[in-house]
Amino acid sequence: MFHTDIIKIENFIEPILIIAVAYSVGKVLSFLIRRYIRKSANVMHFDPTNYSFLQNAVSFIVFICATLFIFYRVPALHTIGKTLFAGAGIAAAVIGFASQEAFSNIISGVFIVIFKPFSVGDYIKLLTSNQI
Repeated sequence: MFHTDIIKIENFIEPILIIAVAYSVGKVLSFLIRRYIRKSANVMHFDPTNYSFLQNAVSFIVFICATLFIFYRVPALHTIGKTLFAGAGIAAAVIGFASQEAFSNIISGVFIVIFKPFSVGDYIKLLTSNQI
């Protein structure tokens, strides 16, 4: 009886430790990226707020990896993890095909933010089918 209680406690403590480590790693990486971007912004003279999405993306990737590691380490979550992983793959394919145009617009928006082909106050001339 006592031995099974210890196993249950260990299975509960390990995911909490993994989440704590992932949170710490995410914060440290976010701090390092923020510091690097600010130093680079001073040297290269660009606005560092445009690159804040990079900090969020790194934290998101760290937490996704931690979640996958928790599903890998806890035996009771193996079958649930496999089911979720297979379902996520199928859902990603369906959503990807259904929203190609939306993803294209998101990527285009990211490139506009990064490369800044125009700024506030610029005039943009749009061609219509009558002008061709």
